[in-house]
Amino acid sequence: MTRRIDMPGLIFGTLIAALGALLAIAGRSINSPQAWGPALVPMIVAGGLMFLGALSVLAAWRAPRVAGKAAPDNDWRSFLFVLAAPVAFGATAEPFGFPLAGAVLFALVARGFASRRPLLDFALGLILAGAAYLVFAKGLGLALPAGTVFMMMR
Repeated sequence: MTRRIDMPGLIFGTLIAALGALLAIAGRSINSPQAWGPALVPMIVAGGLMFLGALSVLAAWRAPRVAGKAAPDNDWRSFLFVLAAPVAFGATAEPFGFPLAGAVLFALVARGFASRRPLLDFALGLILAGAAYLVFAKGLGLALPAGTVFMMMR
């Protein structure tokens, strides 16, 4: 049996590392007089992306697949649930508010990861998103959408 490199893994890792490099280049253009200024977070994220991309490339290089072996089936249904989650969040955040949109996001991603308890997932998402809303919007004063539907009911 011949062995070959896991090309999808190699391409994915290379793209993630390249994304990190582009983010680092863009982050360097942020001017700030403080050393711990606004450019710090993009640089940390860029470094993490480059590190994870390099790990993915290394894993694809070191653990090649056996040629001729059937590739694992792709779970497109799960992928579509996870892909739909940020789309649904973006569509529902303004009319229904951050907590409800976050709960929908959480429930869809959980469903994509094979959870079979949608009401529990929604409830957990509502608790987590509600806590995040309270911390960021009320505690720190950041602007998160409260929901136009609920604002009209006041």
